[in-house]
Amino acid sequence: MATASQKQLEILQDEQASRLAQLSKKPRLALYVESTPADTFFKVNFKPREETDTSTTINLVLVNEGESIATRPLLRMIVEGREVSAASTATQFQKLIEAPDSAAHVYIVPIDNVRPKVRIPMNVTFTYPKGQAPFGVMFNCDADEIATATPLGSIKLAPRKPQAESNK
Repeated sequence: MATASQKQLEILQDEQASRLAQLSKKPRLALYVESTPADTFFKVNFKPREETDTSTTINLVLVNEGESIATRPLLRMIVEGREVSAASTATQFQKLIEAPDSAAHVYIVPIDNVRPKVRIPMNVTFTYPKGQAPFGVMFNCDADEIATATPLGSIKLAPRKPQAESNK
């Protein structure tokens, strides 16, 4: 009888240890511009996918580099520039309601659960008037297992100088 009780206790302890080990695993979301981490915080010049005098398109990739699922992550993009707007290939990409004279704009992308090692690509196009000064874009994210507004990185985009119009 004592042996059976000891076996049951060992099984319960193993199950509890397994549950605690699983709970200690966390998702770790990272954002890349092409293959460069966005958490370089302005230290790297990013080559845009496409660029005109009034727009810049970049490729973003959200990756779960952690060991467990990120449940319902919400990617947030804060664009610093009164006249800069953004559009994306991501489904459900939306701009938050803000004051008309806001100097920054906030866009969100709700995402389904992200399993470990999964990559979610998206293109983002920033549109602005000719001669736009360089502007920053900050990224943060949260999920059920991740603190609200966990920083993913910042980038600075420097729109190209307008090309001189050719004489006709």
